[in-house]
Amino acid sequence: MTQFPNFLIVGAAKSGTTVFHQWLSRQSAIFTAPVKEPHFFCFEGRNAATIGTHVDPHYAAAMTFEQTDYERLFADAQDHQLRGEASSGYLYFPGVARAIRRRNPDAKIVFLLRNPVERAYSQFMHHVRDGYEPLRDFTDALCVEGDRIARGYWWGYHYRAGGMYARRIREYLDVFPRDNLKFILFDDLVRRPESVLRETLEFLGAPYDCRLDLTARRNCASGMKRVPRYCWHARIASEHRGIARIMERVGLSPQSERCTVPAPPFDPGLRRMLLHSFRPDMEMTAELIGRDLSHWLYDRRDAMTPNRRELRAA
Repeated sequence: MTQFPNFLIVGAAKSGTTVFHQWLSRQSAIFTAPVKEPHFFCFEGRNAATIGTHVDPHYAAAMTFEQTDYERLFADAQDHQLRGEASSGYLYFPGVARAIRRRNPDAKIVFLLRNPVERAYSQFMHHVRDGYEPLRDFTDALCVEGDRIARGYWWGYHYRAGGMYARRIREYLDVFPRDNLKFILFDDLVRRPESVLRETLEFLGAPYDCRLDLTARRNCASGMKRVPRYCWHARIASEHRGIARIMERVGLSPQSERCTVPAPPFDPGLRRMLLHSFRPDMEMTAELIGRDLSHWLYDRRDAMTPNRRELRAA
């Protein structure tokens, strides 16, 4: 029997998809793919060599390019369980919505959306932490983003482009009934995790039968106070888990006090510039999802001064 997911968590990256995937996997009525980020609907029929350069090898190893391999991810699901997976690229690459619909026109789609300015900085810090970003100034990384995209860098380096949500959301709305789509804001996930989880399970048609510790956070990067001193050092630890354990034992982990430096700050002027550049897409996103996103225009690190023009869903 063909095994395709009943639901998908489609991103955005750095918006809580990892922890939310874990929460859902603990419910007895839910079966989630044993690997996160298979990205099948982005890259079906392709291979790892075509997804871009400078790719995290652990990330690439999780990707699935053939239908038989993708279906195998759900082979252990029981008949009563809903099958699902999470791939943040499903909110970035064009054509994914139609690819999902061809396989399962009744699929439920869960979106996790974060303020794109905060999302971009978190993605940058994630790469600094793991040794994939040689630039230590966020402004510098944004300045070279266009050149990197032209040179085929993997989409994880598309810090600003990865926060342009509206066009892809419209693609989903064009091919799926609105009742099949659920939009969750990262802010709500942090503020009221249990109610968001319950609402999502109700949306999927599954009971909430396993109480969890919803205070744990996974894969956080933007709040780091210190970062590895050397890019190569962090990358070795990231790519070679055995070496990382040895580094930890001898006190030379890239996260140890002697091997870190203060984290690069997020310049307030750059933050305001990014807020301004994202404004049109935020406005369109608010209209598409029917949510008030005016709080995304508050510059929380610059006296919390709101922009005068509010974003209100139509």
